[in-house]
Amino acid sequence: MKKLSNKRIFGCLIFIFLFINCSKYDKDQISNIQNLSSTNKKYDVYLYTIESGMAFGSSVNALQIVKYKERPDFYNADFFRVPNSRPFQIKWDNDTLTIKTISSIDRASQKQPIRTEIQDYKGINIKNLVYTLNSTLALSEFKFIDFYEKNGNLIFKKENDSLVFNEGNSQLSIDSSYIEIEYFKQNNKGLEFGAYKLIPEKKFDFKKIEKYQPLKAIEK
Repeated sequence: MKKLSNKRIFGCLIFIFLFINCSKYDKDQISNIQNLSSTNKKYDVYLYTIESGMAFGSSVNALQIVKYKERPDFYNADFFRVPNSRPFQIKWDNDTLTIKTISSIDRASQKQPIRTEIQDYKGINIKNLVYTLNSTLALSEFKFIDFYEKNGNLIFKKENDSLVFNEGNSQLSIDSSYIEIEYFKQNNKGLEFGAYKLIPEKKFDFKKIEKYQPLKAIEK
């Protein structure tokens, strides 16, 4: 039997070390974790960012789907790599997860979305609707005293003013003391985005908006 040289053994050990090292992530690399339970309470999807461990590397938009109430392992490499941007909208329709992303390589088009990509992840269909970006507005703040829904519109109201968002063109995210909403509209070049930080002026029951599938911020 032919013996391996010391050089080959050393090379194999380096390869194994690099493979193990690349399949695990440090706690400091994981950020911006958000969770959304499926409407039938069978699954939880976790969306998060993995920062590169290298000085000039790119971050990764990661997604994991687990059984309802199960906590995933954010530090291994068993995740769905979201193509394009971090999803600006994510919704469950029973066992199908629909995400919407912005392409960084496609040119503006009158047709939006420009394409639909369907992939399988752990037996779950992920439908990715891919758009192009036209413009964005800075985040604004709005304090409200009441919330209600009417004819598919989400309405946040204070004494002399209100904000109205179309449910289908919005994504809600819940933090511990406020709601963030990203809204978008389509034109012939792509999508226009805006966002509000919605701060309740009095005690607010965040369960009122659960049926609109808000993302929930999760601590590591």
